[in-house]
Amino acid sequence: MALSEPARRCRWARAVRLFLERAGPGFVKLGQILSVRPDLVPEPLRRELEVLQDRAAPVPWARVCQTLERALGGDLREGFRALDPHPVASASIAQVHRALLPSGRTVAVKVLRPRVEREMARNLRLAKRLSPVLGLWPSLRGRVDARSLWDEIERAARDELDLRAEGEVAAELGRRFRGDPWIRVPRVFWGHTTRRVLTTEWVEGHKISAPEARGHPSYPALAEVGARAFFRQVLEFGLFHADLHPANLLVTRDGRIAYVDFGIRGRLDPGERHAVLGTLAGMLSRDPALALRHLERLGVRVPEAHRSAFVQEVDRALATGLGPCLGEVPVASIGMGLLRAARRHGVRFPHRHAVLVKALLSIEGTARMLHPGFSLERCARSYLRELALRRVDFATVAEALWRGAALMGLGGLVASQTARRSPRKVFSLAPDG
Repeated sequence: MALSEPARRCRWARAVRLFLERAGPGFVKLGQILSVRPDLVPEPLRRELEVLQDRAAPVPWARVCQTLERALGGDLREGFRALDPHPVASASIAQVHRALLPSGRTVAVKVLRPRVEREMARNLRLAKRLSPVLGLWPSLRGRVDARSLWDEIERAARDELDLRAEGEVAAELGRRFRGDPWIRVPRVFWGHTTRRVLTTEWVEGHKISAPEARGHPSYPALAEVGARAFFRQVLEFGLFHADLHPANLLVTRDGRIAYVDFGIRGRLDPGERHAVLGTLAGMLSRDPALALRHLERLGVRVPEAHRSAFVQEVDRALATGLGPCLGEVPVASIGMGLLRAARRHGVRFPHRHAVLVKALLSIEGTARMLHPGFSLERCARSYLRELALRRVDFATVAEALWRGAALMGLGGLVASQTARRSPRKVFSLAPDG
């Protein structure tokens, strides 16, 4: 019996994913990067590539000990009171072990796999020779700059092969959230951290998707907390955790959200934050032209022949999704619809912002896991109002009123002021009125 066209596509997508898994860490990284591009990759393949969670068989314990001794420069018995030989997580680049420091502090020790740098370099050299083929793929032809995409893949690979960079991100976000009663970022132990080893505070808690976590009294409130924390990272800090699947978000025993694994992160300069806020404001005010104007400031390019049709499709998506009954339609489904529209109309989207799109689309799904009635739209509106109370100025409000889209004014001023002053903490769990 002949397979249907959808079944053939699913089988082909699975074959591509299995090939990438077996080809090595460089090809896994390529698949992970393409998985965040629904504007480029057909849906069956994108779903398969999302399965590339970077899993791998554990490295033998003796090899792990050798890596630790070479990286830390001494006898492991001097650096650790105890080390669990069984990893709590094992991926194609690194694996994580639980350990005790001499002080008795419990820590998580992330260790690069032996020879992973050499294997990654070999993979990347081979894949780079094949990269021109990407430009021949029908859904990519004329839509992606193969050279810039490849530069992004190589940069992401280099970042993940230097665990000190991941530690620096964790430390910076830890400083930003210091004193926050709802958010916890594990402390980095720099004396036990090198390029090949990252040692951080061990966080006791359950994955945010675990049934045990859902029994905590603060569980529903954490949906609002998590979404607001993400808005702060993107729009105020310009540094955000970009891999927000449930395994990287824990609910602690005292009812806080803890972030772990900062291997995939994103950065935005003040101008980019301004453009992101303007795009958000355009969506919330049902003004696709305003949203598109700010998207173009982020480097999005719409073919002139498709511009009118694309704007009309975006308008329909916003009218359908952002109706009078907040929370009925997930904003993530609207976002995915917009990205598919971008694919249909040949819109070019800079890859460096794809991790932001992925994180924004996943944050609502995670929040609804915590609280089914959560509305990302309502949370965003409330957050922007709070920003306005903290940072409003006459010129921005005048522009907003002139355009008839006040939210643009409430958000757009952040870029000009965030760079000059540290944001004050404002959290409110009160329902949006």
